[in-house]
Amino acid sequence: MPTSYFTSAQRKISPLLLTIALLLSATSQAQFLSAPQVLRESRFEYNLLAPATSTPAFLTQANAEGSTRFSFVGDNAFGDPLNPAISAIYVRASALPATYLYQTVPAASSVAAFISQLNTQGALGYRYFGDQIYAGTVASVLVKESSSATYQYRGLTPASSASTFLALVNSEGAQGYQYQGDVGIDSGGGNFVFASVFSRNSATPSTYSYETATITASAAALVVQANSQGARNFLYRGGIAFSGSFSETLSLYEKDNTRGDTFRYEQLARSATAPAFLSQTNAQGARRFRYFGEVGFADGTFASFYASVAPIFTNGFDD
Repeated sequence: MPTSYFTSAQRKISPLLLTIALLLSATSQAQFLSAPQVLRESRFEYNLLAPATSTPAFLTQANAEGSTRFSFVGDNAFGDPLNPAISAIYVRASALPATYLYQTVPAASSVAAFISQLNTQGALGYRYFGDQIYAGTVASVLVKESSSATYQYRGLTPASSASTFLALVNSEGAQGYQYQGDVGIDSGGGNFVFASVFSRNSATPSTYSYETATITASAAALVVQANSQGARNFLYRGGIAFSGSFSETLSLYEKDNTRGDTFRYEQLARSATAPAFLSQTNAQGARRFRYFGEVGFADGTFASFYASVAPIFTNGFDD
């Protein structure tokens, strides 16, 4: 099993959970809280390394990669589920000449302390990536890009239904706060408190709109749905469920109201080995498709999901 993992919107969360339609790999978990950027006219290069075995080792590895413009994506498992081979995934975007600096802070014990912590770090230019666990110890991971951006955070009471959730995220989005996911905070004694986390980036004064759609039954159907939404400028963010059960599960889509890009999606068979995964992601990255994570479906099938900015396509071919 992995020695570490990054938690996400589904970590110790009720009532909003990541739907079972998503494979709960470290990669997809991390990406839900830190949505991957799909950049216009950008190619993507991927690198795999042995996973870190401690927080200091992770920081050494991530900062070394970050200095060469590779940002951390997450850990992914390959091969036998009972004895998987783990790799740490890093990506470099050709259109983003940024370097990355990582740090960790101890996990907070209340929502107020957690948000205060994020705002303190956000004022220094660090954005929240997710939580990391080694040997049962949780730490919050933050990353600073080589830019002048600062970040502000809010933690609000999670919604208990799709309608109240959409009202919440669209209200916050109209104020320039992007939904980052729901987080569970260990308040001690096995008790958890929950918050919907929103962030605002000072360098990109965008507003956001959100929609939900029915969870699909297959990867092919998800691509059809995501391409339909992508043509309307909505980016796929993942699956969500409400009321502490999976009785109401939906796909979440997000529109950056200042961006105007349309998006195109593809799905490929999930790689069985790390070399096959690296070959697949780099081939897709050369075509300007960014790896979005692994998705799974009720019939037991899985697929690797990719997204790109649609205007690169002319008559069905890459330009």
